[in-house]
Amino acid sequence: MSELDTILKSITNKLKDLFSRVSQLEAEPKVASGGGGGGGAPVDAEYLTLALDGTLTDERVLNVTGGVTLTDNGAGSTYDVVVESAILITLFSGATITQYANSDAGMAAAIAAAGAGDTIWLPPCVLANDYTIPASVAVVGASIVDCVLSGEITLSDGSSLETLSIVRSEDDAGAIYGIVEGAGAIEAEMKDVRIDVANATGPAYGVFMENAGILRAFNTEILAETGSVGYSVYVTGGDFYHYSGRAIGTVALTPYFA
Repeated sequence: MSELDTILKSITNKLKDLFSRVSQLEAEPKVASGGGGGGGAPVDAEYLTLALDGTLTDERVLNVTGGVTLTDNGAGSTYDVVVESAILITLFSGATITQYANSDAGMAAAIAAAGAGDTIWLPPCVLANDYTIPASVAVVGASIVDCVLSGEITLSDGSSLETLSIVRSEDDAGAIYGIVEGAGAIEAEMKDVRIDVANATGPAYGVFMENAGILRAFNTEILAETGSVGYSVYVTGGDFYHYSGRAIGTVALTPYFA
């Protein structure tokens, strides 16, 4: 056998070996891979997905509610969930933090869930409903200017308001009130609060007390400048202590009635 024949035979054997290896690879099962993960991942893992997948058995579908911004950056990239916590009503209860929609419904839910010693934090908001603050619960706003309650607020024993406004403007033949005290001999307080009550027809009362309670106001402005009669504070029972801040009614120099 010539040297050329030997070389040709060697090349032929190598080609046969190559074809054999290719055939083996083609016969092996294929595993699809994508994104940043490797192939062969189990289908029974507890994946978090954006939709149900027919090939998976234990996946959970992502369900997002509340104040968030969602951004899908496409296959192989990220799905961004940005929680806009600054716009939500937040209930601090010990080590537990629960957030609610920035609305009257959200405020009602936070009040219903609050217990003694808890704090309800308000972002900039305008809430229209009447509310009763539960016993020993604090309601704290982010800003005295931007956190506005426009309903009647009832204080319970040990409750408090801080850094917010109560602004009411109505046309009612009956009296309208900013702050009233709950039943019993309660003791409550306000700090850095602005109360402005106006009634085009009937009486207006910034704070109205008729029980045996005690209410303390620190750096609090109480206005009742519009009404058939307007008193910043009207007390027929209990004690009101106004440590600092303005008090203006419809009658000059007599904003308080006791």
